[in-house]
Amino acid sequence: MIIKNYSNIFFVFIIAVLTFLLLQKYGTKNYKEFPNQLSSIWSKDDPNARAEYEFRMLQNPITGKIPNAIRRKEIKFVKDIPTRKINILNKSKSIETLTFQSRGPINRGGRTRALGIDIRSTSDNVTIIAAGVSGGIWKSTNNGISWTQTSLPNQINSATCIAQDVRVGHQDTWYIGTGEARGNSASGGNALYLGDGIFKSTDNGQSWSRIPSTTRNTPQSYNSPFNFVHALAINPNTGTLFTAASNTIMRSTNGGDSWTAVRGSLANNTQTHVTVSTNGNIYAALNSSVSDKGIWKSTNDGSNWTKIAPAGFPSIYNRVIIAIAPSDPNRIYLLAHTPGSGTDSPSGVGDEHSFWVSNDGGSSWTERTNNLPTADNVAGYSSQLGYNMVMAVKPNDPNYVIFGGTNLYRSTDALAAKLTNTKTNWIGGYALANNVSQYTNHHPDQHSLVFPPFSSDILYSGTDGGVHICRNLSQPTIVWSELNMGYQTSQFYSIAIDHSSSGDPTLIGGLQDNAHYFTSSNDPNVSWKELDGGGDGAFTAIADGKSSYYIETQNGFLLRFRLYENGNTQNWTVAKPDHETDYLFINPYVLDPNNTNMMYFVAGDSLWRNNDLTAIPNFQNDPTSINWDLLSHTATGSYITAVSASKNPANIVYYGSSNGKIYKLENANSGDPFPTDISTGKGLPGGYVSSLAIDEASGDNVIAVFSNYGIISLYYTNDGGTSWSSISGNLEQNSDGSGNGPSCRWASILNYGVVKTYFVATS
Repeated sequence: MIIKNYSNIFFVFIIAVLTFLLLQKYGTKNYKEFPNQLSSIWSKDDPNARAEYEFRMLQNPITGKIPNAIRRKEIKFVKDIPTRKINILNKSKSIETLTFQSRGPINRGGRTRALGIDIRSTSDNVTIIAAGVSGGIWKSTNNGISWTQTSLPNQINSATCIAQDVRVGHQDTWYIGTGEARGNSASGGNALYLGDGIFKSTDNGQSWSRIPSTTRNTPQSYNSPFNFVHALAINPNTGTLFTAASNTIMRSTNGGDSWTAVRGSLANNTQTHVTVSTNGNIYAALNSSVSDKGIWKSTNDGSNWTKIAPAGFPSIYNRVIIAIAPSDPNRIYLLAHTPGSGTDSPSGVGDEHSFWVSNDGGSSWTERTNNLPTADNVAGYSSQLGYNMVMAVKPNDPNYVIFGGTNLYRSTDALAAKLTNTKTNWIGGYALANNVSQYTNHHPDQHSLVFPPFSSDILYSGTDGGVHICRNLSQPTIVWSELNMGYQTSQFYSIAIDHSSSGDPTLIGGLQDNAHYFTSSNDPNVSWKELDGGGDGAFTAIADGKSSYYIETQNGFLLRFRLYENGNTQNWTVAKPDHETDYLFINPYVLDPNNTNMMYFVAGDSLWRNNDLTAIPNFQNDPTSINWDLLSHTATGSYITAVSASKNPANIVYYGSSNGKIYKLENANSGDPFPTDISTGKGLPGGYVSSLAIDEASGDNVIAVFSNYGIISLYYTNDGGTSWSSISGNLEQNSDGSGNGPSCRWASILNYGVVKTYFVATS
């Protein structure tokens, strides 16, 4: 602040006092400072750990496998389950109207695989189309300042790739592919989320419809190569559309009305790739597990193909992506996930990669694998087993190649020299120098890159954190800005409210790969505040009266926050118990409903209790022993997977394990009590207990949820576990739990007035 009248000392004094008081109320500590203070003890996102967690939760305990094609079978099965609306109509009662309103966060984008810039865009008039794997299709006509969702809620909201027909007279035509074969946070093993064809827009992305020839209207069934569309490409000279579908390269010469398979077969759902050069040459890649494996080129619009794989290319390769220099269509780059050969990855064995370049359209190749960045903690090139791979070439410089995995890198010499981990080369993803936090205004896990038609110094990026823009690509240090305001594609693992108040709008939630966010406003246009800045946001909880907030990132990393009214951080501390164990990827805990300063925390096969979390000092970086007590008799010999505490009567804790055991711990609030096994000999299955729902009105009433396929999913006790009965009903195909019933994940018992309602969430 500049004071022009230096004689008005009293006025300046008053301003200073008011400023001091305001800072005391709303906080001098900016919540954005938090990540830098704890970055050294975070762990990076690990989709393999997530996959292991989900497999354990879903596998049939009898066979040890997730049933083949269960996603298709379970959705087909639940179509015959009546809805509440049907039940109400059958009973001749009035239909209750449920009104939903978006709560946000309006300012947090999620995983973005499809990203395109209208070819007609100018520097002062940019149209962007972006899409998330579960958030639908969005459009911005003002360079990402605001967004409008242009796909409809009743359309399939999976999107993976995008292409525009750039020919004059056809530029209003866009295509978007659906179905993510790897990496979806809500899938596991054979329970993949399939797509169902290709969307087409003929009004510049304002509205979309699926191309009939690509859809079967059975997204639960893998019955078409268009269930997984990995890439789309359009010949800029002829308009021929190419699709890298499941194990197959498909071609359409009539805008998608009909298709011909020009490479591969319809056998399985392996990842493929296709791209087109500015002179109309077609390049495609199929991985080494299929009969048509290799790198292919066509110079006649896909009618004939020549194999151009480099001599010495690894014999085992999974996902391969191809990039072509816009200024030199003969400059070709290959980046391949080559398990067992290539450059080491921070993710370890199996995540190795290879890099090749050609100057003559693929007739000859030079390997530059050894010049990929060196593995070192979060540094080094990692695609997390092909989950995130992307590459693009600067439009005015064929030697300037940008490629991404977890991080984003650039080479200005076509990777002719070793790429070191410096700020010149490392331009996005995680922060530099082994710091497990985010590059400023960017995000780890790269999925899409696109240049606008009017500048070679501007780059748009799609990541697990939404959409970002760089405006200084020629400068030594890259600067990013986020374009996520209104682009609502984030994915929640959990949300929490203050149970001690009625109508309080405060919410916190844990998001996939986007940490935790806070809001105290019912207005969906008010930005949420980020609390911690990294990792997968897991379970969340709010102590009564919002006296403390508890958040957890993957693998049991627990933190306590105290927040000002506006959500800024007053103080924080690590609250995780000082105990080394193998935590679950999404690790359970629960606050005692009668004393929300008390917590029961799962640590491997045992429970820990903290009788007063508020005594843990602020700003502590390390796990703590303060007030944490190991409840030594709670050891189950397997993972504890669910825990819940009773409100009435107090001090009863129920917990369940990955092998189907359920225990009741009375007088849990003091000493080292002995639990009672309430499952053995009671007819319960040996499955994964994913949730225990306790009736607030009576702690004897409990629903136990088993998430595995192939077993009975839901059991109920009204006598505190002395006896159990199956309540799965029509959620099972067969009375013994076999068949195609859905995986049940969570249950809640709601007492509202004199009505008791039971809710179950399923896959």
